[in-house]
Amino acid sequence: MAEDLIDAIVSGRLSADSVLPGEQALCEEFSVSRVVVREALKALEHKGLLIIRQGQGTVVAPVTRWDPLDSTVLDARIRHDDGLGLLDNLVQVRCALESELAGTAATRRTERQLIEMNSVLAAMERALGRPEQYLALEVEFHDHIMQMAANDVARAVVTSIHDHARASSRYCGGELDKQIAAAHVGHAAIAQAINDADELTARTAMRAHILDSWHSKRSRRTGAPDAEHECSCQPGHQPVGTQLRRANTEGI
Repeated sequence: MAEDLIDAIVSGRLSADSVLPGEQALCEEFSVSRVVVREALKALEHKGLLIIRQGQGTVVAPVTRWDPLDSTVLDARIRHDDGLGLLDNLVQVRCALESELAGTAATRRTERQLIEMNSVLAAMERALGRPEQYLALEVEFHDHIMQMAANDVARAVVTSIHDHARASSRYCGGELDKQIAAAHVGHAAIAQAINDADELTARTAMRAHILDSWHSKRSRRTGAPDAEHECSCQPGHQPVGTQLRRANTEGI
């Protein structure tokens, strides 16, 4: 019952301020007891999806009250993210946090951590052409970098939103072999900057990697050329890798 109501609310079939039927009507609709109905409504209230007013009924809450990091709410929102705007926002958050973590990692990494990171990168190199194995190692690579930064709060947020995004075909579609080959260049650049203790380059390389990877995936879904796509993560954005190559060419 709770899952059905979440899907109806997030999809817009039940819009904000809609009044839900009474307990008895919900019991009959879902063939459940009053106890189950009450528990489901309380759970959705806790997630910010419903407002329960004693004696006045239960109404659907506006999206501004929803818990954006709740697992079931986030999964439902991604599932109904036809315009990819939510995934744009998740990428924006990931980019902001993980690029800063990469910069911090470059200044805090230990020799042991460098050995571990470089070992994972080497395994990724060997796994090129084996997408499933490569993608598992990619998660490990990014997690190593976040551990170097020693910010468990940022790491938890990034891990949570990226795990939900990766579970969606909207985020992971496209030609995997080509995407992985391009992404590996970015991974190598990030690792080199961290090895060199270059905070600014590590931050810039991580930002380029995340945004360029997403724009490549997004353009295959929308048909828009990467360089022309405007993502909510930065209005008028061109893929960062393109910007860096242009800067090098112009001697900036």
